[in-house]
Amino acid sequence: MIKIGAMNTRKVIRKEAHGAYLEGDEEWDNFLVPNKDLPEDLQVGDQLEVFVYFDSEDRIIGTTKKPLAQVGDFVCLEVSSERDIGLFLKWGLSKELFVPHREQIFKMIPGESYVFYVYQDNSQRIAASS
Repeated sequence: MIKIGAMNTRKVIRKEAHGAYLEGDEEWDNFLVPNKDLPEDLQVGDQLEVFVYFDSEDRIIGTTKKPLAQVGDFVCLEVSSERDIGLFLKWGLSKELFVPHREQIFKMIPGESYVFYVYQDNSQRIAASS
């Protein structure tokens, strides 16, 4: 079973020019791990440990990079920026972790670090709460 927001070990089922596809499950289709995140000697049939999340187009995707936190963790993270919709946190992945305004108990300042809880929202996207 694939767990969004966590490390998963999945079988490589095919390689293409832009990356490798890993085996899905009953709920999730096969998903891409981009080339930049793949070991050079990876072969079809290998098992690969990846962190599974949603890309900017809400497609399931994997990375071999391990973020600073997974769903269910409490962690101290740095605020990288503030936007109209909320905050974004540095957590070790290229796609930053989102904190909606309603999940902030006080005003937070970019460049400072705070403790957050990482969770999945109703749409299954990964987010954080203070």
